Amino acid sequence: RRNLPGLMTKPRSSSSALLFSVDDGRQVRLFVQPSAQASSTPLSIPTIAEKCVWAPAQSGTSTPTLAAYCASPQTAVPANFIDGWLRGALHTSDAWFTIDATAAKAERFFVPESTVALDVERPMIDPSGDYIAFMNARDKSLWILRVHGE
Repeated sequence: RRNLPGLMTKPRSSSSALLFSVDDGRQVRLFVQPSAQASSTPLSIPTIAEKCVWAPAQSGTSTPTLAAYCASPQTAVPANFIDGWLRGALHTSDAWFTIDATAAKAERFFVPESTVALDVERPMIDPSGDYIAFMNARDKSLWILRVHGE
């Protein structure tokens, strides 16, 4: 592909799978490409690749699952979003989505209480895939989200 304004990428370690986002000044779009041979497919959530983290490979399964978690704004993002967000001039209130990279589907799994505005930055996942740690760009506070478990 050529001419991808505002390109951000999130490659998956030990894999050719890739999440990438573009911002053409009017809208933000997130795409998934499950392998180097596969075509890229747009996802339904308007977010940037920097708000995503790949889930670790699932052991003990015959087919590895290509899953990721992405935070996405709950309201429409303004024009030229990436530029303003990177400068700290714009903030979002994000919800979390599970991404099935093979099926190119996104499903919401966590929405913070209405009194909490989380602008996710620098998400990281633990090796077991149970917890996502991230910073809230609004105040630089550290958050931990439990993904799996009781």
